[in-house]
Order: sequence, then structure tokens, then C-alpha cells
Amino acid sequence: MPAKDANGNPVATEGKDYYCDANKVGGNWCPEFDIMEANTYAWHSTAHKCDAPNDKGHYENCDRGGSCFQIAWDQDSSAYGPGKRIDTTKPFHAKVEFDQVDHFTTTLSQNGQTFTMNSDCGSYYPGIRDDLEAGMTIAISNWGDEFSTMSWLDQDTGCSGDCSNSPNLTISNVEVKTGSSPPPPPPGPKYDYGSVCKTRFDDDCNDCDCFWSWPHNDPAKWNSKDAHCRCKASEDFFDFIQ
Repeated sequence: MPAKDANGNPVATEGKDYYCDANKVGGNWCPEFDIMEANTYAWHSTAHKCDAPNDKGHYENCDRGGSCFQIAWDQDSSAYGPGKRIDTTKPFHAKVEFDQVDHFTTTLSQNGQTFTMNSDCGSYYPGIRDDLEAGMTIAISNWGDEFSTMSWLDQDTGCSGDCSNSPNLTISNVEVKTGSSPPPPPPGPKYDYGSVCKTRFDDDCNDCDCFWSWPHNDPAKWNSKDAHCRCKASEDFFDFIQ
């Protein structure tokens, strides 16, 4: 990104955000690396290379299906999901490392537990390596609810129909680094909790363990303008590190 026409001029594309990818969503092609295509039960990481662009940086064709798949369910069905080694109902780290030769590695970690995914990428990776080194735009989106559009992801776990649950999702603490370094410590709590609210349905609560709460970093604490009743369990969030 930004998407470019044949003369190298930026193109706003259908969403007016200059988006492009390897499936021509929005109207323009460009290399795509899916760091995290995931839900509570399934995780995919996939590279999508393109044919060489013209001298203005315009792409005419890309590999829509991708390769070098890292699929959590295939690599270890006991590793990722609710109540598993990486419990997706609680905060966890995701770290994706790209080398300069022939592969990438995805490592998920949580409370001392780790799950590392690798893939055979030696013949494919060089086709996207230069794009990664040149600098690719990070795009974060939340999309897809019908099985007809999400079966490629949902079928990992045997799902054969639409999902009706609506889990909370927060992606935070995104970092891009060169060289090697250990992952940062898990983030602190988002909210502090006080006394139990009068009912399980007060304010933001919906038949849950409902507590008076306020932002962790707000010095006003229980007198904060953002203080009200929240579900204590609902404040779980994802911590993503690239």
C-alpha cells in the first residue's frame, strides 16, 4: 500500500483508503502477508506473493490462495482455543519473526506456555521477502460472520454453519522491530474493580459478574468519569506483537 495505477499514482480504491491485497479486494493487486487471520477457535498465517511489478510499482497479478500455511489446528489441535494451552478467552502474545532467507515463525505465548508454528516455505518465501524488507502496511480489520464466506477458517474445527457468538476483541501493543529480542511482558490490567454492583445487569453488564470499575491508569479511580459497572470477565483482550 498505497495501491498504485499503471503509472505509479496512488489509487484511493473502493474503500477510499488506498487499500490493496493479493485478492484484489478494493480493486487493486499488491503483495499480502496474513499475519493473523483468526477467531476464538482457529488461527491462520499465510503469505501471498505477486508477480513482479512494473517499474512504477504497479502489480498486475498475485497468488490469491497463498502458501506457507501455518494453521494452528493442523499443527497442534490442543494448542489454540478456549481452555487450551493458549486460552483464547484470555490475553496472549503473538510474535511473528521473518528471516532473510526462507521462512517465518509464529509464536503464541501465555503464562509461560508457548506454541510455535513453522512451515515449509523455502521455494515460496523469496517471492515476498523483498516486499517484507521494503516495508508493508499493517492493516487491522474485523470481518466475516456467515459460513459461506468464512468456511475456509471455521472448518478447521469441524464447524459447518454460522456462528452466533460475539466475543470481545482487543488488539494492543503492536510493535515492529528489527533484529532479535525477547517479547515484552504482558500488559497491565485495563480496568480496576471495586465493589459488586447491585444487579448482574447494571450499566454494561449482561447477566455476568458485575463490578464497579474504572480505567487502571485514571488517578480519579472510582470517581473517574469513565467509572461504571462492567463484566469483570469481559475485559479479557488480545495482545498482538509483530
